[in-house]
Amino acid sequence: MVITPDGTSARYDGGYAYPSPVKTVIEAKTGYRWYAQPRETWSAKQIAIEDRVAKQRGRQLVVAKKCKLDYFIYFDNQTAATGLANLHPGWAPYIRHVPMQ
Repeated sequence: MVITPDGTSARYDGGYAYPSPVKTVIEAKTGYRWYAQPRETWSAKQIAIEDRVAKQRGRQLVVAKKCKLDYFIYFDNQTAATGLANLHPGWAPYIRHVPMQ
């Protein structure tokens, strides 16, 4: 968890602390291949998931910026990474395809 001086906080899946202190925080997403499909074809469950994840992304980015940390969203597959970048082009600079094991 990262907490800003004003008390705003966000949880992340990981970060890089070499050399310390932490300079980068990441959110890892697995699956999400449906991001590549047009939003109008998504199920109600997928829309609810994206709405929740969008709020999470926004909060994480705000906290990272306030703390002067680099922020990235790692996807385990290229389809999902490209899908989110196409869906929300403003997020493209933060999106990375990083195969996870």
